[in-house]
Amino acid sequence: VQDTEIDGLGRAKVAILGNNWTARRINVHSSTDALRMGSNTTVESSYVHDLARLPQTHNDAIQTIGGSNIRVVGNTLLAYNARTDDPMNGAIQTGRLHSPLSGMVVAGNYLDGGSYTIRGGAGPRDGHLIRDYVFRDNVIGRNCMYGPVDGVQSPVTWESSNRWADTGQVIGLDTKANKKRCTQTP
Repeated sequence: VQDTEIDGLGRAKVAILGNNWTARRINVHSSTDALRMGSNTTVESSYVHDLARLPQTHNDAIQTIGGSNIRVVGNTLLAYNARTDDPMNGAIQTGRLHSPLSGMVVAGNYLDGGSYTIRGGAGPRDGHLIRDYVFRDNVIGRNCMYGPVDGVQSPVTWESSNRWADTGQVIGLDTKANKKRCTQTP
């Protein structure tokens, strides 16, 4: 899919999902989730924004629950809906894994919004299922509620090239310090 607008009309649950697809220069909006990425999927140079909040939805710009060879490169992913001042759930959500997750790269994106902007999925429940998952060269806005990043520890790689959009400062993994830097309140 390329050079395409996908309008969820305020009721679509997901704009694109599954395995074996590539999306380039797409404009996705008005769905509860934008992209659910499985194996052999790529999204690049795309714009995800203005997700649609419906009762009891858990809105993410991108979500994965497993797969391999997943690339998220050079996008603007806004979980935050400025019109409604709603931070949504996340720009990148690594949900409860249903299968191993390997070979995922999130690089060169502008990410904003979410209770946590990025949830990496590492931890006692799913960490053993993850390998070769890297975040690099991303720029992150401050429209988060609890922090820019959660669930990013070994085996997920968080490079020092991930920075705040407004100051250019490196974003570390200290959740207490990061929370103080978000503009949304719970």
